Amino acid sequence: MVTGIPGSNQQVYGWNRQVTGKNKDQNETAALENGRKQGTGRTVEEKKEFQEKLLKQIKGEKHAPYDYLATDGCINYNGVTFFCDTEKNQLCLGIVSDPHKCLMVSLENGGTLMANQDCIGDLGRAITMFTPEDQKRIMYAVNMYKKTKDLEQEIEDEKNTLVKTCQGML
Repeated sequence: MVTGIPGSNQQVYGWNRQVTGKNKDQNETAALENGRKQGTGRTVEEKKEFQEKLLKQIKGEKHAPYDYLATDGCINYNGVTFFCDTEKNQLCLGIVSDPHKCLMVSLENGGTLMANQDCIGDLGRAITMFTPEDQKRIMYAVNMYKKTKDLEQEIEDEKNTLVKTCQGML
């Protein structure tokens, strides 16, 4: 393999990389000139904004779970939109005005995930946004929700069977 020539592939410790300049400084300078920090895929401004959000969270200012991923109070991930409620320290999915129709999950680093029951499929599409511990908590809550719904349906079926049996006796 040809090494050290701009535009050629170079083998470095078993990894292939594209050579864009004579040395690392030139590569970083070229990346910054293109508006991107090398390796992160974020612009310098996006990186600064991300750092500011993290600092606010560390300082204890009002925030919502995963709000460092938010733009204008919303997180869009895999086609799913979450809303950050900084007043209640909640991450919301769907219409969460009626808590009886919501799945509530306490998250590892504080705060709550509120998801409308009709949005559980969307939650599944966005599960990789969460930390592994939060994924376990969410999956446990979804599993318990499904078991509860199955038991409610079973009880309803038993009631209907009982009513039909009683009506047949009269």
